[in-house]
Amino acid sequence: MTKTFKASVFRYNPDSDDAPYFQDFDIEYESGMTVLDVLLYIQDKYDSSLAFRWECRGGQCGSCAVRVNKIARIACRTKADPDEKLVLEPLEKMPVIKDLVTDMSQVTYRLRRIRPYVARDKVPQHPEIIHAHQIEKLREIRKCIECSACLSNCPIVHETWDYPGPMIIRQIARLELDPRDVEDRVAMAMNEMVYTCTTCKMCEDICPKKIKIPALAVELLRAKAVEAGYPLAEGQQAFLDSVNATGRSVPEKDTSLLAGLGTEEFLVKNPRGRVGFFTGCLIDYRMQSTGKAL
Repeated sequence: MTKTFKASVFRYNPDSDDAPYFQDFDIEYESGMTVLDVLLYIQDKYDSSLAFRWECRGGQCGSCAVRVNKIARIACRTKADPDEKLVLEPLEKMPVIKDLVTDMSQVTYRLRRIRPYVARDKVPQHPEIIHAHQIEKLREIRKCIECSACLSNCPIVHETWDYPGPMIIRQIARLELDPRDVEDRVAMAMNEMVYTCTTCKMCEDICPKKIKIPALAVELLRAKAVEAGYPLAEGQQAFLDSVNATGRSVPEKDTSLLAGLGTEEFLVKNPRGRVGFFTGCLIDYRMQSTGKAL
């Protein structure tokens, strides 16, 4: 017997609908079925007017990104689970054109703003040699297929579009690492609020290519900004000042546990050495009452 499951799909046609709504469909499950297969099944069997983007079906074009049970994914590489209801919605932060198709003009505008091409100050007279070690730095960060899934789930983008999002910061880092590019990409990163990122790694978890954007792009550009003489963010400067002044990453709350304890000496037969019980930094600095109880 063929197994079936429910798929609930976001529907909205601004030309005819007063408000968005969800429409449920019964899907006949086939082994290996992807979310894109589900959408094509609905379009073929139930409603040919269902609108969604897709092209390559190979996880390379990035056009089929949608939210799958609230998490942005590319539909052609996301397996459908017949044991749970499937809820499909358009990417967030982008106006809906129809159903699962969104207006990507905000993303395009932000890409154009950073001039996402290798900037040259003169026409090369011959083919340029790029060495293996230079390519290695770029290899992972160039895998992006610009699906915009990371933008949809980025908590900072949710708060403000002033921050362009992980995909754009990654693009700046790619160009900064390209030895042929002559533009000041570090200044551009600062202008694009690279310090706004919280490095929560949501983008890394969502990315269909598993690009480590926080480490390979955000932290890279921040390190280069410090090298170039840009000031640290306020919180980072306070952290550094504390380490330099006290040797601690957090300020001492009260008198430390060891300073507050009297010296006791226990005599044992045939002693082999002196032993001190260290309860750990967190206990000593933040949970001193717990340390005393130990």
